[in-house]
Amino acid sequence: MAYLAPIHRPSSIRHALALSFLAPNSDDLIVAKANRLEIYSPSPSQPDQLVLQHSKSLYGKVTLLHKLRPAKSETDHLFVGTDRYHYFTLSWDSEKKELVTEKSYNDIAEKSARDSQTGDRVHIDPTARFLTLECYEGVINVLPIAHAGKGKRKAADNEIGEL
Repeated sequence: MAYLAPIHRPSSIRHALALSFLAPNSDDLIVAKANRLEIYSPSPSQPDQLVLQHSKSLYGKVTLLHKLRPAKSETDHLFVGTDRYHYFTLSWDSEKKELVTEKSYNDIAEKSARDSQTGDRVHIDPTARFLTLECYEGVINVLPIAHAGKGKRKAADNEIGEL
């Protein structure tokens, strides 16, 4: 019986994003390499060098990466999409020093739709009220982001800024 096991971690960077993820006023770099997320921060002794703070492998290749700032959070959250049509938001738990999945969305796939030729795209409008996912040719999924403002449906305190 034979099996195949990769010896090296992925090395080509597919997506990169600068945000305040580990602490409220930190400058962090999130890098997506195939199925792995890596979090880098500037070195305290040498600010021109980056130090790997955390690394996590995912089930599926990362196709989307975008920052999202909930109203009740001091740090940015990370919106991630994979090629297996799994979408989720991640935050950093500073006490446990690990990634936490805040919300998870499975398979919003259109079974009869054709995959987008330009790749998956995510956009958040400037007012941070809606998020759009473009995963298929001619199909745009719009996800509302809950706000505490006026309107018929008011967001509960625990879901303000959540998808």
